[in-house]
Amino acid sequence: MKKIAVILSHSPFDGAISREAHDMIMALAAVEHQVTVIYQDAAVLQLLPIRRSAALGCKDYTPAQKLFELYEVAAVVADACALQLYQILPEQCLITVTVMSDQAIQALLAQQQHILRF
Repeated sequence: MKKIAVILSHSPFDGAISREAHDMIMALAAVEHQVTVIYQDAAVLQLLPIRRSAALGCKDYTPAQKLFELYEVAAVVADACALQLYQILPEQCLITVTVMSDQAIQALLAQQQHILRF
């Protein structure tokens, strides 16, 4: 079992990259890797429900995040500065997240064997 961190930094409206990253997370977790998901920058917007998906022409894939628990994703982390920038409270997120500072995230990344960035 490998320890893998997946860092997400794109908004949910930034093409298919966010949806593909979520698919990758679940695929890695399904083959029993210890996956840590880190939402940084505009990616923290992925933690909110997409309210106007039909108007934007994109499918709301964010409810699939609730499968992270089923797939035994090790940790879901949100960058504290990004949450503050976008005025998001942890209670507003679709899933439970651990809020961490940049320094704590760097320490977490130092413990990983592989880091993937989306």
